Amino acid sequence: MAVKIDYYKKRKEDVLSNLETSSEGLSSEEANRRLLRLGKNVLAKRNSVQELFSSLFKIILFIFVLYVLGLFTPSFVMLFLYIIIGWIFNIVIEKIKIGMGFGFPKVLRDKKECSLNPEKIVPGDILSLNEGNKIPADAYLLEKTHDFQTQEETLTGFSSPINKKVTVYGEDIHIRFRKNMIYSGTTVRLGSAKAVVTKTGNKTAIFNYSK
Repeated sequence: MAVKIDYYKKRKEDVLSNLETSSEGLSSEEANRRLLRLGKNVLAKRNSVQELFSSLFKIILFIFVLYVLGLFTPSFVMLFLYIIIGWIFNIVIEKIKIGMGFGFPKVLRDKKECSLNPEKIVPGDILSLNEGNKIPADAYLLEKTHDFQTQEETLTGFSSPINKKVTVYGEDIHIRFRKNMIYSGTTVRLGSAKAVVTKTGNKTAIFNYSK
């Protein structure tokens, strides 16, 4: 069983050492090795076949109800197809944006900042965060601007922005008050920062809170 590490209790130097990385980030070669060993930075989902059948069943049921109510007219069919095509188009565009790293922080690889598909982020990566970024993994703050804030409502349920800071805690602290940590699924509200990724995929706080 892997040993649980409370990174929020550790100094920056100890966190970087434990993750076998540095403030300059990982090499592409090392990042690829970690990706193969640890897996993609994605949350577990239901079986895709299950999801497909579930979606098809809902569509068939919807069409049947419209037929029974006498609303299944040619003009409605055209409108329905238009909505479906628009929905599929939006999904495709969103996947392309994610694949290009759009809306996510830059990642230091080979000592250079680059846009990266968030699925390829691994523990030890250095994130360069700016206002509006979606945070793709749990991470420990290395440095920040004085006004750096995150929005963590998706994780904690509290809508007030959180003022983050570079610090070390000497005792157990509830996740809401760990101001030296940032979390997957939340966003940067203000400011900019550098942080080292500590957990990805199913090991992140949002996965364990949402189970």
